Amino acid sequence: MNVSTINAAVVLDVADSFVTDCAIALGSVAPTPRRVHKVEEFLRGKILTSREIDCATRIVSESINPINDVRAAAEYKRQASRALTRDALKIVFERARGG
Repeated sequence: MNVSTINAAVVLDVADSFVTDCAIALGSVAPTPRRVHKVEEFLRGKILTSREIDCATRIVSESINPINDVRAAAEYKRQASRALTRDALKIVFERARGG
């Protein structure tokens, strides 16, 4: 069995470089995977600059309440969720814009 320490999924709809819709889910930060609706709301209507992505990842870490478990400490999960979300947003945004 292979169990993730933490994972993230990001889906973006982009039109003229603006995020028109998005969905962000994190796994292993709660008993079940969870969407981060506050981040989704924050990103709608924005162009994803470094500043916007930094704000979004800050909201991620404030929106989750991970626990310590056998896979990782809560603080590691909080930091990793920010990094995974940041990387996923950058990759998906560039792909959505045709990059």
